[in-house]
Amino acid sequence: MFNKTNRSWADLFNILDLDRAEFVGDGSAILRIVISITYSAVCALGLIGNILVLHLMKSKQVWKKSPINLFVTSLAVTDFQFVLTLPFWAVENALDFTWLFGKAMCKIVSYVTAMNMYASVFFLTAMSVARYWSVASALKSKRRRHCCSAKWISILIWVAAIVAALPHAVFSTTATVSNEELCLVKFPDKSGDAQFWLGLYHAQKVLLGFVIPLG
Repeated sequence: MFNKTNRSWADLFNILDLDRAEFVGDGSAILRIVISITYSAVCALGLIGNILVLHLMKSKQVWKKSPINLFVTSLAVTDFQFVLTLPFWAVENALDFTWLFGKAMCKIVSYVTAMNMYASVFFLTAMSVARYWSVASALKSKRRRHCCSAKWISILIWVAAIVAALPHAVFSTTATVSNEELCLVKFPDKSGDAQFWLGLYHAQKVLLGFVIPLG
């Protein structure tokens, strides 16, 4: 992947050289390294934790017993996919947001990150609703299991997350800014309406990722 941008691991190690005088005086560079290390630690812990959760759910078949458990399993899947993207963001952050992995990986990593962000929010919302339903119906004499409906809800959530993240799949790209290759969401500006689409994009994130689930 590094060959696509004419870079090598040596470039990365040279930039991260803590012995250089200019680096020692650059507090922002030190902060970036700390953040990148944090990303890496979260990635390692997230992989281990989510693999354990998925193993437990599969071995005990717990996810079949209640909607909550099915949503927890789905949430573990989304978290597992998300932490796989963290090494890419860690390297990007360490290199002051320079993207080394090419245009295709920019689209893939950006899309997977956004999709799992939406899926995590939607599944947490579904868990809250399912918990409310469980408590509200606790005193009823006849209680029906809703595992089948929970499966359809899970499928619907995945479809909604896939669709909601499509702007990242379409518009994420690499662009050269100040001689640095960046990975960003860039809308076409043929008629000067890029700002409109950018505002619509951010409004979608706020509405679907916060306002509607909060409601």
